[in-house]
Amino acid sequence: MSDKIIKRDYFKLFSGKDSDIPILKWGLNATIGLHDGGLCNISKLKVQEHKGLYLPPKDYYSCEQLPKEWIDVIKERKDADLNGRR
Repeated sequence: MSDKIIKRDYFKLFSGKDSDIPILKWGLNATIGLHDGGLCNISKLKVQEHKGLYLPPKDYYSCEQLPKEWIDVIKERKDADLNGRR
C-alpha cells in the first residue's frame, strides 16, 4: 500500500432478530482505497459523433462531476415517455 492511497474501512453488522432464527448474526466488512491518479491528457481521445453528441469509447471512464451548466440543462429538460416523446 502507498501513502498516497486514502483507505476507508467499513463494517456493518446484520441481525436475524426479525427473522425465524433470532440468533443469526452476520457482518459485512469492506475496505475501499482511493488514489488520485492526477490529470490525464484527453486531447487525443477518439470520440464518435452520434446525433450531435460526441461520445468517448465504451471503456472510457471519468469520475469528474458534470459541469454546473450541464446539470442545469438536465434539470430543466422534461422527462421523455416510453415512446420517446417529450
